[in-house]
Amino acid sequence: MTKYPKLSQLGRPATLPPSPDKAVLETVPNPQPKALYLVRFTAPDDVPLSTASGRASAYIAIHVFQKMEYDRYFRGVEAIMDDYDGRPHWGKLHFQNAESLRPRYPQWDRFLAVRDRIDADGRFTNDYLRTVLGR
Repeated sequence: MTKYPKLSQLGRPATLPPSPDKAVLETVPNPQPKALYLVRFTAPDDVPLSTASGRASAYIAIHVFQKMEYDRYFRGVEAIMDDYDGRPHWGKLHFQNAESLRPRYPQWDRFLAVRDRIDADGRFTNDYLRTVLGR
């Protein structure tokens, strides 16, 4: 059985560059030729922190095999997606924080207001959430 423990997935507006695979390979340091790429498209939704919130999105998921070097590669791909206002999948590896994420989500403040009301004492938070939500 093949395992893919490292996965990065980013949602971006649905208009792709003419050759996104070529852009990745030309721009990313140390490309991983054995990485698997999955691309899918979704309609916009109205979920505040959804990767498709308010826009149609294209998703590019990148899987690498166990023990493959991935950090520089995923960071390079993420830098490309930053140019397209990419939004990371919340459950996948990414390197974003609240400062970089807030402008990408039109309903960011609405979500935080609801979160603050429901979890005023911060019982349902952790280090990861403090990094990506800012509190």
